[in-house]
Amino acid sequence: MVKLSFYVQVKQIHLEAIFPVLADTARGCANDLKAMEQAVVGNWKEKPTFTVQERTEGYHYEAEVVPTGNITHWRWVSRGTAGKTFGPKTAPALVFPFQGTGNSYVPKTSPGLFYGGPGKKVGPLRKFSKVNWPGIKPRMFEESLMAKYKPTFQARMNAALNQAMTKVAATTGG
Repeated sequence: MVKLSFYVQVKQIHLEAIFPVLADTARGCANDLKAMEQAVVGNWKEKPTFTVQERTEGYHYEAEVVPTGNITHWRWVSRGTAGKTFGPKTAPALVFPFQGTGNSYVPKTSPGLFYGGPGKKVGPLRKFSKVNWPGIKPRMFEESLMAKYKPTFQARMNAALNQAMTKVAATTGG
């Protein structure tokens, strides 16, 4: 059995020199996530915009990518909606393109964040006295993007920490 271990002795931690480097790197990562979110909704007609909200308190930095503007449709698609039964309000029947259960609409986005079609209704016109709308399957945009970006974030933060520690060691002599 082989056992590896190491011990690091730190004489003094210079957070005032390390923190700005880590915060700048995290800010860059937040901007990357913002660009990824904007790419997801890039072809939407009623798309939200995204901003990065930053908070710094002492040696604590937090950045959050937040949708702004027209977020109603984004929230419906990202989080999903419950199903519902609809009937006509004034007409004797509902009339709309219908090709069969699950086949009458081609969405713009899919749960895997890939372009899934033009986002339009298809099929011949049919009449119904009531319809069961299944709702919207949640796409979970934030979770998908974070899972995709996590290795990059960890690598960039580790590199920034190494860079900052090297810089501090060079200026303080250890």
